[in-house]
Amino acid sequence: MVDNSAELLALRAGALPVMIALPFVAVPLARLSKHGQILLGVLLSAAAIVGAAFEGTHPAVLTVLLAILVGGVGITAPAALQSAGELGGESRAAAMSVAMFSFYVGATIGPLVAAAAAPHGFVVLAGILALLLVAALGLTMVGLRVPRAVQPASR
Repeated sequence: MVDNSAELLALRAGALPVMIALPFVAVPLARLSKHGQILLGVLLSAAAIVGAAFEGTHPAVLTVLLAILVGGVGITAPAALQSAGELGGESRAAAMSVAMFSFYVGATIGPLVAAAAAPHGFVVLAGILALLLVAALGLTMVGLRVPRAVQPASR
């Protein structure tokens, strides 16, 4: 596990190459549907979290898994935001605002969930995070299957 601030800084810095690479992989990822991108990103993120639960004691392994997690989120978030805008129709801005709101709520609640789960150990925390990701993916897939309301004719 990470024991000092230098190891924590190295852990965080390990995700920088992935952050830099994400704009360059956007073009190849565009070959996938938005829903395919969401699925890929969530699966990468969940796999990284589950992997961290089992190998969270080795800082080098944890650094790689964090980079994979960052990559998964970096694939999922733009695709989800773009999907919200496309599905919003004439209310595109409102739909994207709601999507961004959900991102902010998740970013705000995340540390609270981590603090609540931390006393129970890293494995429990990682399991909760993986379950939340899978639940979000499930809700996304359900939402994709719900028939859209008929849009009024354009003027």
